[in-house]
Amino acid sequence: MIAGQHLNNNGKPMYGSFVVGEFWYFSILDDRNYARSMAFRLTQPKELRQVILTLRKLKQIILNELMD
Repeated sequence: MIAGQHLNNNGKPMYGSFVVGEFWYFSILDDRNYARSMAFRLTQPKELRQVILTLRKLKQIILNELMD
């Protein structure tokens, strides 16, 4: 994320996600501030729904805010 932020050089936050086993995590790097979500276990219906909603919101953020 740091390399991507440096190469973009646009001052906008970097969003990411990663998977470790059955757990999904979401992250953001805004300037020098980094945050990571709690772990989402996709085998649990409520957590799967939350991941789907998060991915939809991330898509909206990318299309509306980051593509300017």
